[in-house]
Amino acid sequence: MRAVRDAALKAISGDAITGPVRVEISYFYLEGGKIDLDNIAKPICDALKNLVYRDDSQIWQLYVRKVALDGNFTLRETPEPLALALEKGEDFV
Repeated sequence: MRAVRDAALKAISGDAITGPVRVEISYFYLEGGKIDLDNIAKPICDALKNLVYRDDSQIWQLYVRKVALDGNFTLRETPEPLALALEKGEDFV
């Protein structure tokens, strides 16, 4: 949760959103990525509370996916920070 909150603090400015919010979470993993999707979403959403949005009840859409990095894959329209993080091959938020 701390890593998520720290990354959000570096990436945003201004007040928390007060309206409806859509959250998209992609969990990129190598072998052994056995974490359940519902266990990924809760701590991330909680970490963003009162920072990105006021309350997690504002989340109207939640999209969570796991992506295995142990084979060939193609990412289209990849945001630059994500592309750079994947290129480094280190853990990232």
